[in-house]
Amino acid sequence: MFIVMVVCIAASALAVLVATSRPWLGLTLGAGPGNAVILTDIARDGPAASSEAAPGFRLAGIGPGGNADGRSAVLLRGSDLVEEPDSLESYAQAAAFLARQSELAALLQQSVLTLHVVNDETAEAHALEVHPRARPVRALPPVFWVTLVSGLAGFAIGAWIWAMRSGDIGTRLFALSGFGLLVSALPAAIYSTRELAVDGDLFAMLSAFNHLGVHLFGGAMVALFLRR
Repeated sequence: MFIVMVVCIAASALAVLVATSRPWLGLTLGAGPGNAVILTDIARDGPAASSEAAPGFRLAGIGPGGNADGRSAVLLRGSDLVEEPDSLESYAQAAAFLARQSELAALLQQSVLTLHVVNDETAEAHALEVHPRARPVRALPPVFWVTLVSGLAGFAIGAWIWAMRSGDIGTRLFALSGFGLLVSALPAAIYSTRELAVDGDLFAMLSAFNHLGVHLFGGAMVALFLRR
């Protein structure tokens, strides 16, 4: 169980480190009508807090700093906020989604960004300059912590029961299902709670681990229930 505790601490630290290493704008985004990206909230201490942006505005695009005309901006779509690429209908759509994530993630690495926001009620457009910075731990949403704790709890409970009866095949399968839950939950906590984008290669790797964990969890649980 000491080893299990070490694994849980290390896994938690890694997940938090990766999640907070992404550039942060201090925005909460949501998909709106017409495949638009809507500002649903702005962190008071975030990079965009001092700008003219407000909840309800549409984030039309982002571009390098100093480009107020928007010519070099990347137009945003509500589909950029998809939490799970598994929900896409084809491999081609998944590949295009990951390519878009890489493009947006590279743009977010700029020291200064221009946010092109639109108030659809007044038809006013604004070009706002912000300075992205690393995402603070306090800015990670509750969903991140719920997903992380669920994976850690499943793994710890499975390992604890296996430690009580290590020779029983049923407890081994239950422990394997807990490990699968951990492997699937940690990557999902990172990419499903991203602010806007994660590099496509990192996204693909996290998604692959999520798939592996889901198959481990599902296979172990099926085997457990089939065991006489």
